[in-house]
Parts: sequence; C-alpha cells; structure tokens
Amino acid sequence: MKKVAWIVVLMLLLTGLLAACGGGAETPAAPADASEVPAVSADETNEEAAEPVAEAEVAEEEAAPADDAPAAEEPAAEEAPAEESEATGDMIAGRPASGIDPDTGLEINPPTVVPGVDFIVRGEIVNANLTPQDSPEFVILSPSGTRFRIRSQHVGEIVYDDGTKPALHEFQRGVLVQATVRQEEDAGATITVHSTDLMLLHEQ
Repeated sequence: MKKVAWIVVLMLLLTGLLAACGGGAETPAAPADASEVPAVSADETNEEAAEPVAEAEVAEEEAAPADDAPAAEEPAAEEAPAEESEATGDMIAGRPASGIDPDTGLEINPPTVVPGVDFIVRGEIVNANLTPQDSPEFVILSPSGTRFRIRSQHVGEIVYDDGTKPALHEFQRGVLVQATVRQEEDAGATITVHSTDLMLLHEQ
C-alpha cells in the first residue's frame, strides 16, 4: 500500500515538474512562409498595372509625330531644268545671250571655256584690234559680264547678219557681235579663242 502511495506521489511530482518546465515556455512563432505575399487590394493592383501602360501610351504618342511627320523634302536637283537654263531674259539683237542655241545645239556664252569644245559668243565689242587684218582680235563682253578674246577670220570676210559689209570704222565699241568659237586643246594658258564666222549684228 505504501508502495502504491509512493508511486502516486512520484507521478504527481513529475507531472508538476513537467508542467512547471513546459508551461512557462512560449511556443516559438511559426517561421514566415517565404511564399506568402502581403495581401494587396484589387484596386491597388489595378493602379500599379495602369502606370506602365500609361507610360507606354505616352511614349507611343511622343513617337507618333515622328512617324506621321511628312518626309523631308529631297534636295532640289543640282542641274536646273532646261527651260530655266535656256532663258535668262538677256537678249543680244533679239537673240538669246545664254542657254543652248536651238539651231546648233551649242552653249551660248558659257561661264568657263572648255578647250576643244565649240560654243557661241554673243555680246558687244569693248575692244577691236584690226591689225593684222588677216587675224583681227576682238574683246567681246557678254551680258553676264564674261569677256571673250576672239581671234577671227580676215576683216574683209566679216559681214553683218543681213549680209552687208561693214566699213572699218564700224568695228567700234558697243557694236554687237556673234561668233562660233573654240579654244584649241593645246592652247596652254592663253584665254584667246578662235572663230571663222564672226559677224556683226544689227540692233533690233
């Protein structure tokens, strides 16, 4: 009987000790689950999603003018249209003083002389040297301001555009002239051009 009583007392003591030790300890908090995400309301989710969309729309609107802008105009062509190059308004005795001569296809009063290429000079005499008469020399001024030094055929072979023969005193400053000329390819540094059909023009 005493043995049973001791066993009961020991069991009670053990129970009390276990209760004293285990009851005072706090149950550790369960570790936070890494997969858990703080709850976000549906409105907040929609607002966050709307911000990138709005930025994308702004970017598209800013880029739109570049796409819709009219293409830059192509630089104008380097060569002027033929109609503009053939008529500048300057006339010599009723004939064009620039452009391309329709009858011969030759350029009239070009700004530069190309050796070996025929062209037409139309202008007025600013200086005439009739000596020697078989190789007279004329300085002709075009309306554009270009001067041409022409060595022509014999003075006796020069006539007006109507076929009449001029007197020597008529080869004077201000008289209008036309000539088909060429500078020889081996002419070197000379600015003289040669003609075999220089003629005087009557003013109209």
